[in-house]
Amino acid sequence: MQFILIIIYSINIYGQEEQCNRNQTLILLHEQNIRDSLYYENERNESNIPDAFETSGVVLRPDNLIMYIIFDNTFQIGVFCTWLAIRTINCTNKLLDWPDNTFNKLNSEFEGIAYNSLTDTYFIVQETISSNVSSNEYNSNIFEVQITTNVTFSSINLIQSCRINWTFESTSKGFEGLEFMMHHKRNKNYLLALCEGNKCKPQSNSEDPVTSLGNGKLVVLDKHETTHNSW
Repeated sequence: MQFILIIIYSINIYGQEEQCNRNQTLILLHEQNIRDSLYYENERNESNIPDAFETSGVVLRPDNLIMYIIFDNTFQIGVFCTWLAIRTINCTNKLLDWPDNTFNKLNSEFEGIAYNSLTDTYFIVQETISSNVSSNEYNSNIFEVQITTNVTFSSINLIQSCRINWTFESTSKGFEGLEFMMHHKRNKNYLLALCEGNKCKPQSNSEDPVTSLGNGKLVVLDKHETTHNSW
């Protein structure tokens, strides 16, 4: 399988300000440390719990009971109960091990998660991995996984791992942000990936950080059959 770039949208940061009411703002209602949310005080020193979590993506399960949270610094996926789940089912916050649990303590480079309602699976994007063509090039990678969470059993099932047919020049300026979409008229499905770097590239020393703004890129990816797995 291969995901191939089909179009790039440029994002204009200088939008119409009059469309936004400056008298309205978001107010923080509550915040809580990820690690503190996982276990009671006497359980927090368990060896399988990272000392810190670099949270990089969150998606709400369709039934509104569970949030799945991904992290940049571990392959484990967080399962967090919503208030609805706490009131209606026996729900406990937990970490799910990656299918190969030797990956758990490795940096995952996870930077986005999206739900596929057609197959009840999730896409997770790795910001960059080493290219198999050149040591100076990098690609993003897409995992498709099935996540099972219920009272008796919880697991991650890896369905597919696919490299994205898009080259980056830096390990730290790949894709950050992912969404799945269905195009009903074309009867096709796409992944939308957001570049972290302006113009989808790392900033050069010669670029003016102010005048070069306004060149964000949203990359639309289409999946095709090939001899190897790739987007």
